[in-house]
Amino acid sequence: MPGRAELWVSRDRFREVDTQGTAVQERVCVGRRCWERDWNGKTRELQGRDLADGVTEAFVYSLAYAGSSKSALPTAGAHDEGEDSTGTLRIVQFTPRGGSPCDVYFDRESGRPVRAIRTYLGDERAITFSGWGQHSGVLMPSALLLGAEEGEVDTLEVASVARATIPESMFRRPAEGPTDVRLPAGVAEVTVPFSFENEHIMVDCSVNGRPPVWFMFDTGADVSVVNSARLEEYGLSAFGASTTSGGGNSAAVSFTTVQSLKIGAAELVGQRNTVLDLSGLEHVYGMPLGGILGYDFASRFVIVVDYDRHTFRFRVPRPDDGVPRGDRVPFLLEGGHPHVHGAISVDDSASIEADFIVDSGAAESANLTTPFVRANQLLERARRRPAAAPSVMAGSEKQFFAQTSVRGHLKSLRLGNTLVREIPVNLQQGSSGMYASTSFSGTIGERILRRFTTTYDYPHSAIVLEPNAEYARPFTPRMTFGMTLLADGPGYRSFKVSGVGKDSPAASAGFRAGDAIVALDGQPAAKLRLADIRAALAEDGARHTVDVAREGQLPQRLSFTVEQVSIEDR
Repeated sequence: MPGRAELWVSRDRFREVDTQGTAVQERVCVGRRCWERDWNGKTRELQGRDLADGVTEAFVYSLAYAGSSKSALPTAGAHDEGEDSTGTLRIVQFTPRGGSPCDVYFDRESGRPVRAIRTYLGDERAITFSGWGQHSGVLMPSALLLGAEEGEVDTLEVASVARATIPESMFRRPAEGPTDVRLPAGVAEVTVPFSFENEHIMVDCSVNGRPPVWFMFDTGADVSVVNSARLEEYGLSAFGASTTSGGGNSAAVSFTTVQSLKIGAAELVGQRNTVLDLSGLEHVYGMPLGGILGYDFASRFVIVVDYDRHTFRFRVPRPDDGVPRGDRVPFLLEGGHPHVHGAISVDDSASIEADFIVDSGAAESANLTTPFVRANQLLERARRRPAAAPSVMAGSEKQFFAQTSVRGHLKSLRLGNTLVREIPVNLQQGSSGMYASTSFSGTIGERILRRFTTTYDYPHSAIVLEPNAEYARPFTPRMTFGMTLLADGPGYRSFKVSGVGKDSPAASAGFRAGDAIVALDGQPAAKLRLADIRAALAEDGARHTVDVAREGQLPQRLSFTVEQVSIEDR
């Protein structure tokens, strides 16, 4: 996307303002403090690895634009890493005070920095400097390439450079943008019901005055998302292009501006949202999905999810807010995700410290990342039997949310002062996507979160867990008939068998991959929902008849008794 970047750089202070059309993003770093104002005008002080990366980014720009790199050596923990493979560049690793390590490649002849590479939340970030020349009497680069992978590089051409005494006001915390929350007069808190039929929090939202459609509340989403399949329906157009990582794969994204997003009596206005194809999730859930309520929504409110009553309450924080009942678990907001410190236990040995993302968009109790599973030998320790081949949902293998995992079991999992015992979990085995990242240990999902009235207090960087009626109940094992179903067509009333497990009860009943379900117990598919069929096939011992259509064959009627088998290791 074309835009304009303005940089103010000194040896210990940095400010960047990016403008694209009418949208503005800003970052300020002074010493070991950094602030960021996002595209929607929300300002926050950076924490954890966000802060460390901001400090290091400011340091790198100071090398190129604020004078000789030698001035940074005494305070930046410089360490000589030798030459690159060409022998023309010298590599020096810097770790600025309060920052993260960064490898800077210097031209051996001129001493100028050519490239700087750092790692942020498992991803490589690079800045390449080129076109060195005189600007306002100072030798500096005239072009920057931001990005490490082909196709993911932004190019900045230096249009002008000025040397000046920069006033202190330029390095203050960026001002908040105009409030984008609208509430009716006298309304302090909004309560809406939510659907939980797919083990996700789904609330009705209206985009630009159109009829309401389900949006998923997802604390694992670093931005709010609009389903690309519904842009025309909402009267929206997309701009720009980038990629994002889901649980198992990457996906293309673009952006759009939503003038009005209404949730009950509340309205968010003028939102720049990410555009992502969510039609794969619609097929899995058998329901329309307008988008995802991520960080851009959660950061505006204090949100209370009451699973007993299936209500979703949210309010703009006030100075006189009381302290919610329950265990207050602080989090660090890193990469738009709430990271909490926790621990797991798999046997009688010492517990294992863990860095969890609290992810209301994950249905499972916990998903432990591939590197964390390997580092702690959880395939051996968290299972009774050797693991079979990992599984992935049939028909969704290439979707961004696809996961490749085996089942495991934890003796306990601790968050703050809260302990949850005897938990079946997913042990991830994929080699791509977020669950292949080394930047966190795993996610805490809905099978744990729904055991609490859960308060998300983003303004105070905390999650509060108050046990509800579900808390003391043992976790029920995951059971299956051995068949995967996806929905399609108008109203999601066409049902296809996307996969049948070998030697499963579904296979014994006569189902095959590719079957289209025409009727269940005499009820035509047009009068059914995907949730109805799944519920019928989850009723152990129930007798059913299903009419299926197979390509090139006459419709067939299958009569069978449902048998549910456990997919757990124990």
